[in-house]
Amino acid sequence: MLTINYYNTVANKMGGLPNVQDFYKLYLVPGMGHGTPNGTSNPAAVVPVVGPTQFYDLLTAWVEKGAAPDAITLAHSSGATRPVCVYPKKVTYTSGDLKVAASYTCS
Repeated sequence: MLTINYYNTVANKMGGLPNVQDFYKLYLVPGMGHGTPNGTSNPAAVVPVVGPTQFYDLLTAWVEKGAAPDAITLAHSSGATRPVCVYPKKVTYTSGDLKVAASYTCS
């Protein structure tokens, strides 16, 4: 919750989310803990994991090519994929296979 409060405070001081999201985006990964990929109390939870250079590559593309991602697709070792949306959007299941990122939207 502290991360969201901090981000909202920055957005309020900088004139709103559209101004801030030109240079600062927040992506919340459900179930991701600090120091462990599965930060939930459920050891069987399918928590998406960030690839070794995935965030770095996306950040480089944003800075060098102006291609800021609205959503990021993360994968789990089981093969399941999930989108991670730019805050304040949230992942919403629409239809299809629960294990496939294309079955979800950011809204």
